[in-house]
Amino acid sequence: MPFNDGSLRPALDRADVRVLLAVLVHLTGNRRWLEAPYRPSRDTRLIADPSAGLPDDIQKEVRDVMFELLRHGTPVPVIDEPPTDLFVEMMSACLGEPVGDEYVPMMRQEMGFEDAVPSPIGSSGYVDAPRTIIVGGGLAGIAAAARLSQAGAPYIVLEQNDGVGGTWFQNRYPDCGVDTPNHFYSYSFAPNPDWSKYFAPREELLAYIERCVDDFSIRPNIRFQTSVESAVWDEEAQEWEVECATPQGVRRFRGAFLICAVGQLNRPSVPPISGLERFEGISFHSSRWPRDVELDGKRVGVVGAGASAMQLVPRVADVARDLVIFQRSKQWTRPVEKYRASVPPELKLLFRYVPYYSAWYRFTLAWRYGDGLHRTLRRDPAWPHPERSMNKANDRMREELTAYVTAELGGDVELISKVLPSYPPFAKRMLADNGWFSTLVKSHVELVTEPIKEVTARGVVTADGVHHELDVLVLATGFRASEFLGELDVRGRNGRTLLDEWGEDNARAYLGVTIPEFPNFFVLYGPNTNLAHGGSIIFQIECQVRYVLSLMRQMSTGGYATAEVRRSVYDDYAMKVDAEHEELVWSHPAVTSWYRNARGRVIANSPWRLVDYWEFTHQASLDDYKLLRAGMTMKTFEDDIARLDVS
Repeated sequence: MPFNDGSLRPALDRADVRVLLAVLVHLTGNRRWLEAPYRPSRDTRLIADPSAGLPDDIQKEVRDVMFELLRHGTPVPVIDEPPTDLFVEMMSACLGEPVGDEYVPMMRQEMGFEDAVPSPIGSSGYVDAPRTIIVGGGLAGIAAAARLSQAGAPYIVLEQNDGVGGTWFQNRYPDCGVDTPNHFYSYSFAPNPDWSKYFAPREELLAYIERCVDDFSIRPNIRFQTSVESAVWDEEAQEWEVECATPQGVRRFRGAFLICAVGQLNRPSVPPISGLERFEGISFHSSRWPRDVELDGKRVGVVGAGASAMQLVPRVADVARDLVIFQRSKQWTRPVEKYRASVPPELKLLFRYVPYYSAWYRFTLAWRYGDGLHRTLRRDPAWPHPERSMNKANDRMREELTAYVTAELGGDVELISKVLPSYPPFAKRMLADNGWFSTLVKSHVELVTEPIKEVTARGVVTADGVHHELDVLVLATGFRASEFLGELDVRGRNGRTLLDEWGEDNARAYLGVTIPEFPNFFVLYGPNTNLAHGGSIIFQIECQVRYVLSLMRQMSTGGYATAEVRRSVYDDYAMKVDAEHEELVWSHPAVTSWYRNARGRVIANSPWRLVDYWEFTHQASLDDYKLLRAGMTMKTFEDDIARLDVS
């Protein structure tokens, strides 16, 4: 234990008391820490008050007892893995609100109380750990590679860039980072106790991903600067052939399984603005930020007021002579305590060395940024104000956010009217205030809500006829998120393409992962898996990877060469997703967003609670699939089914 009397006390003084109480139950075995007067108050803030709402004397008692337990070293825990009833009691006490026992299996795994290392794939049957081809070296691709490594299954990662990280590799605009706390926005199987900030900047995230690549010995299996152009299912060989463009020319790879982990937020969306090509200044999309661009003293225009703009605008405003923001739509924005704060060194010691502290801290974040919010986004049919909010809790959130914006803008009625949305909170992506409102009131910053008419050689003309002279034009206009898998040409059984299956913008997948007539093909971060109410997409990715490995393992045990989801299963799941979305905020009629396609169907977001999706994906069911053994064809399979039906 690296603590001494001089470092342990300051660490405990900064600790979250609700987390300390859970740790005390482990170390002492005493349930009294879950009862009055120690029971924390319910705190709905995203970053909870570390005092847990307890009086000073109770806080002091908790910290003092923990100090005595730890001052001479880490004691042997009395309770390592709490039984179900105690685990439920601990979760509920930690949050100050009831948590059902349905969360126990998920949180045991998420918090590391159960060994989550995948069991080996292979050793029996036909599928003896065949090669898996992973397309993409971002967070999803690296998660798949890490788990396949642990399962002893050979794989290769094809990455178009010359480094890992995906969207975090490509985006390098000023102040780029996460708006989900990185103690949750990280792999459950690779915790990082040494985050420098509560919300990690892009550079630190990249360093974390690089470290995971090395820790799991993934790097030798990555082929960088390898851009996948097509993937074709070879029916006779029962494997995928993937064709790639590389600096050395065309290369082809073959494998039994194909995992596409190309993400949603990496293909820039450039709106069809008239005259954009005529601009004589510097122009670029925010995700392609030039390394050598200088904005000091320049007249800068930023098109867009979404997540990327909200992060980069305050930093650009620090150096630009003038800054014009061309807002295309209004966004709900929330204050997030500690958004810029550093993690004190003393707390890092707790995360690293105090048993269970990191796990329970992660639990509090998983709840506040996940299922703790989900219920506030469901339509209450009896609610009298459906045009502005979904239910009473959603309306209260609206009032709180409105009060925050009004205060931040100093009561400027005109500016408030420009930024305050009329639709319910969370109907579009909820943004985190990164100094956005304090930037809008600066004298050299102008927020323009008139639509852009055209771009000229020297600036932008808006619909009111005003010409805004600019030296630099930044397009913070988002991504082509509805184009799942981008331009990748994937051809499944009988040459069927994803365009044949989905049309232009109606992507679907069973559990967001598998598609009929595409055998042994899996999508990570696929249709209807985005978390729009909060949470960590890494949680979703881990669920999907666990599901894929479960299916592979069962195929190996059963001697199956290919698995293809049944269309009836696929269609039934899609109907359930759509029906669930009809009750949720993202289908609100007043809103259009990148979450929905041209027909209004929500294609990006998951409608499920985290616990629901974890349960759906925890174990694959072979009954959902058409399964072929080596040498079988689909015709043989269907003939066999027909004979069984007749008999």
